[in-house]
Amino acid sequence: MHWIDGANCSGTGAYGVKLCKDGMWKCIVIDDCFPISSGHMAFSKARRGQLWVALIEKAMAKLHGSFAAIESGSMSEGLALLTGWPCVTHALSGDDFDADLVWMVLLSEVRKGASIWSRLCGGAALSIVCTHGPCHTRTED
Repeated sequence: MHWIDGANCSGTGAYGVKLCKDGMWKCIVIDDCFPISSGHMAFSKARRGQLWVALIEKAMAKLHGSFAAIESGSMSEGLALLTGWPCVTHALSGDDFDADLVWMVLLSEVRKGASIWSRLCGGAALSIVCTHGPCHTRTED
């Protein structure tokens, strides 16, 4: 899956970015002009100045109406936009956290073919996101 459609790229800096919103794939056409603050990108901070992060972020902002509309969100929402699959988040901390139950749920998700993602929340607690279906994401270091 390629989120940035090279076929829709022109010498004028136009890009087509494919995102899934409400179960429907949409090709969002954007340009390569980005908000700058103090000489740096105002929002996304990709390693090594990678452009794909800013392009996806700008397409998400256009899809939702503004950069302010995407100021906060969850990993689940982002993965659903990029993969087209429903996502479920499981918290791995809190007063009612049951490690055995969460482990059983995660094993069940994997057996159903879910892709499992994790992230740090606030530096201590972890959450796990399960995407249901084949995950079409590609990671780059």
